[in-house]
Formats: sequence, C-alpha cells, structure tokens
Amino acid sequence: LLFIAFAVLVAQPFRCFKHPNGKMSLTSFPEVLCWETETHSWIVVCGVLIGLFFVIPYMSAATFAVVRAPSAKDPGGLYQRWRFLLYRFRPDVWW
Repeated sequence: LLFIAFAVLVAQPFRCFKHPNGKMSLTSFPEVLCWETETHSWIVVCGVLIGLFFVIPYMSAATFAVVRAPSAKDPGGLYQRWRFLLYRFRPDVWW
C-alpha cells in the first residue's frame, strides 16, 4: 500500500486542469497554479525526488527479481526475499 501512495504522490504535481483565463491549477490543490508559483515548484521537486529514490529503485528491484527467478542458482534466498512477488510462481505451468 505504501508503494501505491508514493506512486500517486509522484504523479500529483503533473495533474493540472485549465481555467477559463488560460492558467492551470493542480487538481488536488486548486489554489496552486501550475508552473507559475514557487509552491508548485517545490511540489514538483518532492515528486521527482520520491520517484527517483523510492518508486524507480523499487520497481527496478522487483523487475530484477521477477526476471531472475526462473534461472536462479540458489532460488531459496531469492524466493524468501521476494516471497510477496513470487509465492505463486510455478515454472511447470503457463498461468
């Protein structure tokens, strides 16, 4: 659940809607103008940092585990570490 929350936080600074006067605001904070205020700049920086230091490394590690699992030399350690991803993995069936 924490990963999903962080992934949503990464996307929030880029979800803007357009006003009739041509300016744009954040959907979650309509008082913050997109790409015009310092507040939005800080929100974008925080979103990018969360993406760089949590979301991307976690997705990279999970992808590595899933790709490496079928050919692991010592599957015990790999399966124990990544059990939440691999506990239903059965190489003898296609589903």
